[in-house]
Amino acid sequence: IERARMELFPIQSLTDQYLADLDGLDDSAGEEEVAADGNSEEEMDQDKEFDEDAAEMDATKELSALTRLYGSENLRQHMERIKQSLNRSTPAPYTPEYREDYELVCKSNEIVYELEQETFALTTYIRQGYAIRFPELEALIQNNLDYVRTVYKLGNIPGGDATQVDLSGVLPSATIMVVTVTATTTSGKELPQDQLEKVMTACEQTLKLEENRLEILDFIESRMNILAPNLTIIVGSKVAATMMAMAGGLQELSRMPSCNIRIMGAKRKVQNGMSTAALGVRGGIIVQSPLVLNSPQEFREKAVKLISAKCALGARVDASLESPSGEVG
Repeated sequence: IERARMELFPIQSLTDQYLADLDGLDDSAGEEEVAADGNSEEEMDQDKEFDEDAAEMDATKELSALTRLYGSENLRQHMERIKQSLNRSTPAPYTPEYREDYELVCKSNEIVYELEQETFALTTYIRQGYAIRFPELEALIQNNLDYVRTVYKLGNIPGGDATQVDLSGVLPSATIMVVTVTATTTSGKELPQDQLEKVMTACEQTLKLEENRLEILDFIESRMNILAPNLTIIVGSKVAATMMAMAGGLQELSRMPSCNIRIMGAKRKVQNGMSTAALGVRGGIIVQSPLVLNSPQEFREKAVKLISAKCALGARVDASLESPSGEVG
């Protein structure tokens, strides 16, 4: 088995110090850790946040210039490979099929990140374009996808009467009421037909890309026991898959210090309406892990710090392809 592992995965093994760190980790591990380039926690980029200025510039271009993956043969083939993989049983470790799924999950993480970039650029395009028709809407709906779905429903808002549009299932009832009232007094003007068509097309593309992104994330989650068994045991498959997607892959995640893992996704969750403030603990996506959620309220802050440090070491174990059974995690 060991020989087969080395032939299929010619990656250097972990040094003994990683495993020693994992065994002897202190509860406060990760609190003093800083990024390898010497920057402090506050100065570090949380999770490859997108360049908003670049997105603003992209939004002034033609719509076709914003979408590289949408409708591409590359994305179509990748989605087909995912379907084929899901139709067969989970392969045994260190078999050719195992290697194939491993590479597919790694590629999926890259595509998820690219999909998020395109979605962000398209959302910026939609917000700027639709501001002519309903400028107040941007302040009413912070969640990007909710905004896109609402715009797609409203269109030119016939007669400015949003009550003619069914927004149930898109927005909470309280928000629907505010949007409906504001639409009757909006300072916006109807969009020219050609511009409206561009905005609607951008909405369709955004929602389709989001559908693809969720399908890929579901696949990654289903294969986390192959790619990152130790990390999965620590935080669960859903959180582990999201962390890897945010970092850009397992190798990238394994190079992140625990202080950055702790806050990974914090800003993005606020933008997407997924803030963890109600949980009474500061942190990023890791706050959604079962170990944190099941901890008593007074211990959650400490749990986030400890689990972040464990995740950093667990990701390094997985990146080196040690402990495929997840026993170290």
